[in-house]
Amino acid sequence: MVDTRPLLKVGGGKLGWEVPSSIINYLILGNVGSGKSVVAKMVVTDIFITAHRKKQTLPMLVVSEIKQEDWLEFEDSSNVFLGWKAHKAIEVAYNEMIRRQEDRTIERNPLILLIEEVTVLMSSLEGKRKSKIQKMLKSIILSGRSRSIFCLFVSQDMYSSDLGDSNLRNQFGAVLGLGNMASRSAVAANIFDIKSGQKLEALPNRYGWYQEMNGSQPIKVQVRNVRNVSRMHKVLKKMLEQYQSPNESASEG
Repeated sequence: MVDTRPLLKVGGGKLGWEVPSSIINYLILGNVGSGKSVVAKMVVTDIFITAHRKKQTLPMLVVSEIKQEDWLEFEDSSNVFLGWKAHKAIEVAYNEMIRRQEDRTIERNPLILLIEEVTVLMSSLEGKRKSKIQKMLKSIILSGRSRSIFCLFVSQDMYSSDLGDSNLRNQFGAVLGLGNMASRSAVAANIFDIKSGQKLEALPNRYGWYQEMNGSQPIKVQVRNVRNVSRMHKVLKKMLEQYQSPNESASEG
């Protein structure tokens, strides 16, 4: 079977993300044109194919995309929330987490909440709604793993205020900074776990710095080419079809 892990270590080896695993939440950072959204799709596709190959429970997918660019072809899916509805993906994942918490007989199939441009999303919200969504998202980040709910963030930037937490680094099990993203001092200091004064060099497109937050150092990686775009989209569609939101769900007041 074809290996679908999306990242190649510079020097040898391949990297992917399995759920469940020690990597609870995953962050992909990249400038416009860096291909970060494609990488996110590759990461999620690999999760599904790996689970299928290992005969494990197949993961489900819910997507939030405020900019309405990279997930338009899936706009007919009830689990893709675009534009002004983007925050509703967080509500869906949160409600499912509460449902699983309150009823232990419910199957806890892995559910991935993929949020594109979380900083733009949060800046589009105001007042009580923003506070409510931030609380929901923070709760998912901190408690989702025990209910088999995981987060994949894709963004040009990330600020502690987006997640309502002062220590951003602690929220992610793995971080990928594409191109020159990791070389920006603010990103390196706030996101990557590196020594004071340590700098990560700017890299060309399709390369990046990857770090798992377990005490390991950042490593250079290369993004693989998508061998079969049609197959990837079929897998993503299947993942989106996996989750059926219940008619009645819990909500935070």
